[in-house]
Amino acid sequence: MAFTARTETYVNLASLTTPYDITVTKPTGTVDGDILFCWIGWFFIGTRTIDAVPAGWTLLGEYTANIDKYALYYKIAASEPSSWIWSLSDSCKVRAVCSCYTGGDFAPADPIDVVSNTVYRVNDTACIAASMTVSAVNSPLIFWGGTYYSAAVLTFIKPSVPSSDWIEDDDAGNDVSDFSTEVCSMIWSGSGATGDMSATMSLSRSYKHAFAVALNPSAYVTPQAVSGALSFAGSLSTARIRIVSEGGSLSPTGALSRFISKNTQGSLSFAGITHLQTFKSLAGTLTSSGALTRFTQKLISGALSPVGTLIKMTQKPLDGILNSVGDLTKNISKIISGVLSSSGALTPSKIFIQAVGGVLSFAGEVAAQIVTTTKVAVGGVLSLVGSVSTIKIYVVDLMGYLSSSGEVIKQTSKNLIGGLTSSGVLTAGKVILMAIGGVLTLAGSLVKNMSKNVEGLIKPVGIVSKYTRKLMHGTLTFSGSLKKMTSKIMSGVLSFIGILSRPGRDLTMKLFNRPYRDISVQSKPYRDMTVESKED
Repeated sequence: MAFTARTETYVNLASLTTPYDITVTKPTGTVDGDILFCWIGWFFIGTRTIDAVPAGWTLLGEYTANIDKYALYYKIAASEPSSWIWSLSDSCKVRAVCSCYTGGDFAPADPIDVVSNTVYRVNDTACIAASMTVSAVNSPLIFWGGTYYSAAVLTFIKPSVPSSDWIEDDDAGNDVSDFSTEVCSMIWSGSGATGDMSATMSLSRSYKHAFAVALNPSAYVTPQAVSGALSFAGSLSTARIRIVSEGGSLSPTGALSRFISKNTQGSLSFAGITHLQTFKSLAGTLTSSGALTRFTQKLISGALSPVGTLIKMTQKPLDGILNSVGDLTKNISKIISGVLSSSGALTPSKIFIQAVGGVLSFAGEVAAQIVTTTKVAVGGVLSLVGSVSTIKIYVVDLMGYLSSSGEVIKQTSKNLIGGLTSSGVLTAGKVILMAIGGVLTLAGSLVKNMSKNVEGLIKPVGIVSKYTRKLMHGTLTFSGSLKKMTSKIMSGVLSFIGILSRPGRDLTMKLFNRPYRDISVQSKPYRDMTVESKED
């Protein structure tokens, strides 16, 4: 189950000074819709009371008949501050434990079903919350046990009733406040009487008290081994759907706010809006024709096709097809051996792709994208058809070809064995090529370009402002204007058809495998070219 405790926060004080306040810090990770609890224990031989409670907090139960006193408060998280303040009537020893549980498995509009707050003061090791009657199956249960002892910090063993599903969220004590506490939680598959819920303390004590709370469960559907069809035509606003081994189809046609599904063998289809979804082990097809706000997916071997807007997506081990027809705002994908395609806009997207055996294609605009392709012997295609404004493309061991017919401002590529083609403008980019065995062709303007270890062809057709190159064994051809260029260890052919401006200083090519020190190519304003050489 997804009912999960966030990290607790604590207050432990031996005494208080005026105005006798305690400041309780919000648990890390708390988000709106979570449920918060604050357990407070205080000790004084005399009368001490809690006089002020933070806004929005509700008292669930208290025990104040003895010198060790206990209280339990709760609230539903909504734009919470970083801390809250409780005020006591005077100085005392005090411990506070603030717990937070994730939303989704309880009804936030009416969360509390029943509370157990029964006194048990026998001097033994049992810290007992008396049996309570729970209204519905799959209700979240929480247990708090506390004891005061100034001589030692105690530990607890979690309860075993109503079942052994209790999760121990906190077992801690403190020798400043002299209180020790136990907090446990579970989702109980049964209903009705729970039986007495007893945590076992490490020492016998009579100074102790326990609370237990049952929450009203949220509406959800939990089918297992479904071989037919599961359909939702209405709105599922705060639902969680857990599907195990589905051989049929699941088709919510309305709005779906939260969705968790595992091990689906059939078809999963969304015609409405899906805000939050977690999906694992899909062997069939997942289709969303509406907006998909958040999506986490692992081990999909079928097809994933969001037709609407996809805001956030995390995807791993895709063996099938990921096809997004709408806008893709954020996307992370790894280990794709099938096809990843987006015909919409990828605005601030990061796409990390490893082991691509098929085709990666973006027909829409790519605004700020990083594509990392790590593939050995890839025979596929990486294609960027639209505008690529601030892009960095890291391609390692790509055996196919990388094509960009739009504008490319920044680009980096390594170990390209196939072809790299850009018919647009590379304005402020660096192209670092290592061991290219194919063809690099730039039909547009090239402002900055660096390339290393190229064994194939490089053909910038347009204007090249700055160009630095090393270890070229093939052919370098410029049919346009060349303003600055430096090349070293070239054993092939370097030819210029257009204008060479200021080549005496800026254009130098060193051939270390020839009996010459250097070769300087010089031109005059009327495009005359001369070659001067010096022997070693």
